[in-house]
Amino acid sequence: MKKIFFIVSVFVSLFFTVSLVNAIPNPAPIYCTEMGYVADGSDCVFPDGQRCEQWAFYNGTCGQSYKKELACAKSGESLKPGHECCASLIPIQIKVSGTPEGICPMVQGAWLICAPCGNGVCDTVAESICNCPEDCSASSPIISTDNPSDGKAAEVMITPDVALLQAVEKLGDVKNIKIDLEQSKYTISGEREVKILGLFNVKMAVSVEVDAQTGEVSKIQKPWWSFLAW
Repeated sequence: MKKIFFIVSVFVSLFFTVSLVNAIPNPAPIYCTEMGYVADGSDCVFPDGQRCEQWAFYNGTCGQSYKKELACAKSGESLKPGHECCASLIPIQIKVSGTPEGICPMVQGAWLICAPCGNGVCDTVAESICNCPEDCSASSPIISTDNPSDGKAAEVMITPDVALLQAVEKLGDVKNIKIDLEQSKYTISGEREVKILGLFNVKMAVSVEVDAQTGEVSKIQKPWWSFLAW
């Protein structure tokens, strides 16, 4: 019985490990395009016609003279290959709300985001109890990045991880997620991999607004041709 349990445990662990690896985007071609070059097959092609194998360029073993210093990622922005977090920010995971038992499930397929985690203040745009517990415990102050006309920050009752759950329920499986907070509303955007008429694979940009005080979902935006995609 113990042997069977061990085999099943190993199989389940391998299954979830493979699922996680498959969900993580390949950074090498993205690094190439973020640098402003063309990803052609397995190569990264430069303006003068020279080329490097994408992983060699990404790892720094080829084409270092073509490497550029890219703009830093701000708080709440995805940390894509080639970028670094802006000053006083660190990369953290995007995670959804924890269970009553305190377990925080991870959003698969998303880049790390940059946040001021560790400064003792919970920034609701980028941090939550799951991805920055040192700032977002029950006793931590919460900061809002809203800028209303009266100069006072609007109260944020819904945390980003809860808003993300609301968005996923409406939008489905979304990747390359970005969360913005402005005027007491979260705008959650990303991409869905769909098929046009069930034949052609395309990426469809989607977004939704979530009220930061009530959690109400509004303004679901999809391309006009979304009715042809599934």
